[in-house]
Amino acid sequence: PQENRTVAADWNVLPSGTEVIMDGQTYIVEDTGAAVNGNHIDIYMGDHQTALEWGVRSVDLYREAK
Repeated sequence: PQENRTVAADWNVLPSGTEVIMDGQTYIVEDTGAAVNGNHIDIYMGDHQTALEWGVRSVDLYREAK
């Protein structure tokens, strides 16, 4: 996983390799997780403090058109 690139998602909703855009930044679905279900994602952060500061948010997410 890489900061500013990797997100975890439910692969039934966003399969591995899907590119998504959030706040103008492109991320790639490269992971899944037990707590990542349905229309939720988990953004990879480089450290725990940054993740805590980001917190839990509702955002608009767009699938990259190919």
